[in-house]
Amino acid sequence: MTLLIPTDFSVASQLALQYGISFLQDRKEKGEILLLNTYLLPNASPDRLIGLHDELRNKSALKLKEQVGLAQNAILDHRISFEILSRMGSFDNVIAHLAQERDR
Repeated sequence: MTLLIPTDFSVASQLALQYGISFLQDRKEKGEILLLNTYLLPNASPDRLIGLHDELRNKSALKLKEQVGLAQNAILDHRISFEILSRMGSFDNVIAHLAQERDR
């Protein structure tokens, strides 16, 4: 079973991750958690956009890795794996794209 858990690194999204882990542990089967963070680029000059994109992507990926590290330390269940997804775009568009991408 695969669960997609979006996060904005808030307390509420951390609780959603904990709930997802508990849900998979209760099922007693192999599971995967896709932890997703999306970000949007602010209005900026074209020469600044590339640097901003890299900076936002790196910050997102770093926070996702930290959150997964904390989750893995809190559980002893090796049947649960994690994949981090840091994507640029609106939440709705990224989810739709992921659904199409994973459905193939």
